[in-house]
Amino acid sequence: MVKFKRIGAALFTFAKPNVTEQIITSILTNRKVGYEIDWHIFQDGAVNDISGLRYASDEEVTKTLEAVKSSKLPYKSLTVNEHNEGIARQKHKAHQLFQNYDLMYFFEDDLLLGNYYFRLLKILAESFPRHVGTLHKHFNNGPYDMVYTCTGEARLWGYYMPRQVYIKVEKGWKQYYEGVKNMDYIGRKMYGIKRAPRHDISLSRVIQEAGSVKLWPCITRARNIGQYGHIAFQRGGTLWKRNKLHLQPTKISYPRYDKRITQFRRR
Repeated sequence: MVKFKRIGAALFTFAKPNVTEQIITSILTNRKVGYEIDWHIFQDGAVNDISGLRYASDEEVTKTLEAVKSSKLPYKSLTVNEHNEGIARQKHKAHQLFQNYDLMYFFEDDLLLGNYYFRLLKILAESFPRHVGTLHKHFNNGPYDMVYTCTGEARLWGYYMPRQVYIKVEKGWKQYYEGVKNMDYIGRKMYGIKRAPRHDISLSRVIQEAGSVKLWPCITRARNIGQYGHIAFQRGGTLWKRNKLHLQPTKISYPRYDKRITQFRRR
């Protein structure tokens, strides 16, 4: 197994202070390994600088930022955007951290983590250092220590990516980024704005084109709680249900197994 020396993590926050507090609390339950990770926070703004559309109130953004600052999460950097940039541009900023880290974790602000998430995510990365993997899925279907190749799904939340993989996907990612950097990422259709292509779909594609795969767990160790986000709650919540996220398991920690796993197997 590969051992990674320097690990960084990016957390993308926006305008959900109560949810953000829950997410940070779940991160801190992983305290025993959490302090081995350099945290970098990326706080988005309320009004998109390209379309001029407002996606949150100033108060929501301010309270979210206050939740981050008042938390006990020992972050190394905090980037606060004046405008709303969207996850694609935020992710591009976070990718620059590969200059300093052998391994990066990426988290959006709506993923509630089990108590052993970081322990297991590091083991997963060490078990499969040439791929990308997450420990979140919306259903369970196998052994606790097994993962499998995910194809055809956009979702990529709470995942690891080694620097050696990013080097392979960097060209493809930059091509995508150049095409969307001047677009409103959310770009609601009701306003007649062409929305930027989904970053997770595009990233999954370039990962596969680079010869790597995206790994999903047989048993999820996290749960998405972003039901009322701008994208997930489109059309009154039908997208959330269509993706079966309303059926996610509520149990996301398994101490009996999670303390003992030392390597993941691939189905």
